[in-house]
Amino acid sequence: DIFTGHYLELMRHKLGLAGGQADDLSLVNGLLEIMHASQADYTRLFRSLGHFNSAPDGINAKLRDQFIDRAAFDAWAGSYRARLHMEQSVDAERKQRMDAVNPKYILRNHLAQIAIRRAEESRDFSEVERLLQLLRHPFDEQPEMENYAALPPDWARHIEVSCSS
Repeated sequence: DIFTGHYLELMRHKLGLAGGQADDLSLVNGLLEIMHASQADYTRLFRSLGHFNSAPDGINAKLRDQFIDRAAFDAWAGSYRARLHMEQSVDAERKQRMDAVNPKYILRNHLAQIAIRRAEESRDFSEVERLLQLLRHPFDEQPEMENYAALPPDWARHIEVSCSS
């Protein structure tokens, strides 16, 4: 169907795949399943996947450490590695493609909450401006803004927002 085809095309881009194969949906679903089981951060994981070492003996320890079930990751990584080798993917080129579609920075609820609180409490809009500048280039490395790409702090796990926020 049209939706599944479009979805799969977008996910191929997120995975850095240059072409399509019949089993790509199972590759995507396999990753999403182990991400869900590990409660992996969607944005951070896809961005870090650009660093995947596709060499047969490639070590992907930082990526692997994001998963609770490391054996499940290893199995998925084997399938992904085979898929990358099938299309003769070059890691540096793949990373460049992936970085263009997987943002490093997103507007996370806790970041918005901090900016809103400063603006409301002290009329200080500097954090709003900082976020605006950051999010104008969400795919670019911005070393001075690295902390904005970090996982949300524990206190932010329970922030709830609604469409009326």
